Amino acid sequence: IGVIFQGISRPQARACTILFSERAVIRCIDGAYYLMFRVCDLRARHSLIEAHVRLYCIHQHPIHGYQATPMRLDQPDDDLGATILLTLPTMVVHRIDAWSPLAPPTARRGGGCGGGG
Repeated sequence: IGVIFQGISRPQARACTILFSERAVIRCIDGAYYLMFRVCDLRARHSLIEAHVRLYCIHQHPIHGYQATPMRLDQPDDDLGATILLTLPTMVVHRIDAWSPLAPPTARRGGGCGGGG
């Protein structure tokens, strides 16, 4: 039974069925910037149940080397566990605010999009 289970539950084959959009976009909505991309599962018959999304910014620190900084999600809401249904294409959204690792120095000083500041 162990050999059969191992053959069925191969994570490499499962990883090939999860698709991400080719491009992520940064969009200005109501004066705030958002990073957005889509994710979907190609398997219709054996879809993942209660999949969770986590988003990290990987950056190189001059002294400590590579560091992974978690990024808060607006959609799906990470306060609720960031659970998604992968059988439908799902938009993942991160708000770029002063606490985001993607925020430029102007955003940390309170500058917004739309030219109005």
